[in-house]
Amino acid sequence: MNRYFKRFAVSLLALAAAIAASGSSVRSSRHHVLPFPEGHGLAGAYIGALDRNSFILAGGSDFETLRPWEGGTKSFFRDIYVVSVDGSGYSCVHAGVTLPEGMGNGCAVVCGKTLYCLGGLTSGGYSPRVVRIRRSGRSLKVEDAGMLPEGFHANAAASWKGAIYVHGSMAGKNALFRLMPKSMTWTKLSACPERLLEEGSTFTPQGHGSGTALYLIGGRGTDGDGLFIARNVWEYLPLRDKWVKKAEFTDDGKPVELMYTASVPYGPACVLSFGCDDGVEFRHRIELMAQGDRQEELTAAFVGHPGFSDRVWCYNAKTDTWSVLGKADFPLPAVTTAVMLRGKVLLTSGEEHPGVRNSDLIEMEVSGVED
Repeated sequence: MNRYFKRFAVSLLALAAAIAASGSSVRSSRHHVLPFPEGHGLAGAYIGALDRNSFILAGGSDFETLRPWEGGTKSFFRDIYVVSVDGSGYSCVHAGVTLPEGMGNGCAVVCGKTLYCLGGLTSGGYSPRVVRIRRSGRSLKVEDAGMLPEGFHANAAASWKGAIYVHGSMAGKNALFRLMPKSMTWTKLSACPERLLEEGSTFTPQGHGSGTALYLIGGRGTDGDGLFIARNVWEYLPLRDKWVKKAEFTDDGKPVELMYTASVPYGPACVLSFGCDDGVEFRHRIELMAQGDRQEELTAAFVGHPGFSDRVWCYNAKTDTWSVLGKADFPLPAVTTAVMLRGKVLLTSGEEHPGVRNSDLIEMEVSGVED
């Protein structure tokens, strides 16, 4: 295809996406149902819906006393909650069971009505533990389910056709594994040919017009060339074990870095992404910490953080285009997971500002999205 025609075709697709998005609407609301005081909650928790009326919130981390700019350290939690919706609204109750240890900042995925918690940080460092949470009558059952492959750190996971695909890092490089839950066997697959993405990515299954692929969006890592924050979407074709580099993430038409967005599949071809950290403030804090003698400025950078993005985007896998659908009424949390119940997307706890947790359940309602 002539490169000029290709550019013209891409421009037409982007224009079509913008026109389609112009009829969309976004509504947002906060619900004070989580058992956390203001400014506290759980970031990096294991979250997943086992049915259309409830989801699990397990583990995660918080700064209980001192914030990071005050020298505080993260605490990791074992608690498991069930968040439910009915005709009277939302509720949150402790499940009466716990994780084997306090852990968070791994990744989670639902497969076969079971939530798989895959690796994560603990007070003693990184844990390769895999934990299963499933319903057993009216209660939940928590089971140890082995370990991640040796040396593998999980970043993001997706399930497709009874298998779990886990993107992460191993020996300083990207790695991808497939887990078959029935046998709990792992198979190493082709790695994403991007620079190192160690954390902050999402991995979402969606149709692209001629089948289903898994879409790796965002993330960050540090390699020999320093800090890297992703811009491109990467499409993984599970039937071919092949990665394809797709469109750059854009905000109002401008390429932007992103990490810690919260994504869900929507309709036949859209991946909705809620909020993100664009890395600008993060890079500034990293520079200040590297200099070591600018504590006052570092504290001001933490305390004065404006909050993460309030935007809601659609990545159309069929047209390979991004569009802005609208804005929430407030900055959306990062370091959390989106779930969909009864047609509404829910964001639970997460980070409101760096080192400060969101204590609410956030309900997002999106309409008018055209594929």
